[in-house]
Amino acid sequence: MFFVGFSANAQIGASSEGAYAVEFAKFSPPTKEMIAEFEGFPAIPFIANDQHNVEINLGSSKGTAVLLWFMDTNNSLSTDQIPLLNELTAQYKNKGLKVIAFNEGSREVLNQYVAQNQVDFSMIPHAGIFGEGPYGGELGYPRLFMIDSFGVIKKVLPSEIFRSGFDIKSLIVNFLNETSTLR
Repeated sequence: MFFVGFSANAQIGASSEGAYAVEFAKFSPPTKEMIAEFEGFPAIPFIANDQHNVEINLGSSKGTAVLLWFMDTNNSLSTDQIPLLNELTAQYKNKGLKVIAFNEGSREVLNQYVAQNQVDFSMIPHAGIFGEGPYGGELGYPRLFMIDSFGVIKKVLPSEIFRSGFDIKSLIVNFLNETSTLR
């Protein structure tokens, strides 16, 4: 149960504020517009139980970086990113990083997936409606939201970028290293 408070080419460089800027020249206009509706705005808080029935509260995550990963266990692009997210979880956990994945499958199915794919981060089952509504379901699976320590969405990576061969790891690591989201 959720409680809600309600082939791309990229050019990379620093913004005027010194933040990591990525311009996706070949995203369709609707994708750019959807991303713009999220970036720079507060993340929508939620409370949900993960695959181990542990309560996850995004509202209480202020002061730490959060990666919200919207994925589908039947989507190979989603599964392909698990090793990277595990690596980032291990590398940045002591600095306060939280990785939270959302999937519409049942807790039982998700626990099997977690064991099969050696997932080292929280995964929220039965999350289809939440992932489709307030967090841009139109952006496809997988998609990633990078949230800073103030609870502000800094970067949204739609499914298009995961199909592009773009270096996702460098983008995320740069965000984690350059942002004030980590202790």
